Amino acid sequence: MCGDSVDLLDAHYQVELDRERAPAEGEKLTRERRLLAFCDESCADAWLDETTTVADEVADANH
Repeated sequence: MCGDSVDLLDAHYQVELDRERAPAEGEKLTRERRLLAFCDESCADAWLDETTTVADEVADANH
């Protein structure tokens, strides 16, 4: 979020995303998991706030 690089050997914040996904034809994978690293709590909070806002806007547009 802030543009700083994250050294995973130093203290950092991590967000784990885990969701079901529709597999493409011939694929067996039905889950998607991503790990995101942030340099500090404020960057993680900013990302979560931005992601929540975008998700809310998409949900509102679909209703």
